[in-house]
Amino acid sequence: MYLMPRIGLFLSMLTTLLLTSCSTLHDPKEKLVLNSISYQELPGWLHDDHGQALEVFLNSCERMLTLPSSRNVHKTGLGGSYGDWENVCTIGKNIGHINPTMFFEEHFTPHKVSSDISNSSQGLFTGYYEPGLYGSRTRHSAFQNPLYKKPPQLDPKEAFFSRSQINQGKLDNQDLELVWVNDPVKSFFLHIQGSGLIWLDDGTHMRVGYDGKNNHAYTSLGKYMIEQGWLTRQEVTAQSIKKWLFNHPHQSERIMEENASYIFFKDNHTSGPIGAQGVELTPMRSLAVDKHLIPYGIPIWLNTTLNGGHGYPEKPFQHLMIAQDTGGAIRGAVRGDIFFGNGDMAESYAGTQNSVGEYYVLLPNHSTTHLALLP
Repeated sequence: MYLMPRIGLFLSMLTTLLLTSCSTLHDPKEKLVLNSISYQELPGWLHDDHGQALEVFLNSCERMLTLPSSRNVHKTGLGGSYGDWENVCTIGKNIGHINPTMFFEEHFTPHKVSSDISNSSQGLFTGYYEPGLYGSRTRHSAFQNPLYKKPPQLDPKEAFFSRSQINQGKLDNQDLELVWVNDPVKSFFLHIQGSGLIWLDDGTHMRVGYDGKNNHAYTSLGKYMIEQGWLTRQEVTAQSIKKWLFNHPHQSERIMEENASYIFFKDNHTSGPIGAQGVELTPMRSLAVDKHLIPYGIPIWLNTTLNGGHGYPEKPFQHLMIAQDTGGAIRGAVRGDIFFGNGDMAESYAGTQNSVGEYYVLLPNHSTTHLALLP
């Protein structure tokens, strides 16, 4: 996860951050092993809406077409140069009445991905969503919890005020309040997620995004609650932690202050959340990947299962996704985080998503690929 450079997972994006540190590291020696296959071998390929996937891919193309054509799309060499993508992006933009399925089949080759360290093509696929809160541009009635803009005195190399110090008023009277929200617990989870949708009391809305942090180490709230005996490890999910905090309002602020890390926000002025590639994310099509191994903008065929839960069904998930985001816990050759959108259903699926699966990268037929990535 972030919906920016995202912050955002082992039981889910939120659950991992609530159970562990967000500083999961990438093994610098790991490489992808790519095995080219036919589209007939992609499980469920013909049952997807490739037209929708093409629209999302073209959003990424808008970003890719602004970059020098001679530059590699990734430091590993995977996917060739932006010039290779310029060709397929231009064709996609002018596709007219051509079948989108034919577009992908004629201009891309699918490659099954595995790790050269584990020799496995199986990996973990979790989920994230865009949290929603009610807010106001002015402080009144229930709107008493500020989301702060980045302080001008913030030094990215030094620790700033802690969460506890900020809650005690260290940023008061500095005109740093971006918006006031009505729920301190949801505000805390917004800090973990990194961005969100605020429905304002004047009938409008705003999307806030990450704009800096206080440089304090992240402390696992889930782990702390397990240590105190309030929840068991088997019980800990984003939903169970939220419920506990809601049910213990007199303790919740102090407990949340156990995590000294604090995020500052900005108004994104967009119609949708922004991923690490710099484009708006699309529910069920945008995928967060390990940016050390996978380039942004690349189409990825994902074969996994949606866990469901909380009244929503478990079901197969075989979709053409576009790599548009990353996250602190998204590490490894076969690892991904599905963006579910916003609302109750998105939150439910994201909070329970934790399935083994596999994926296949689609590379332009004329792109060059670093030989170390091939078997």
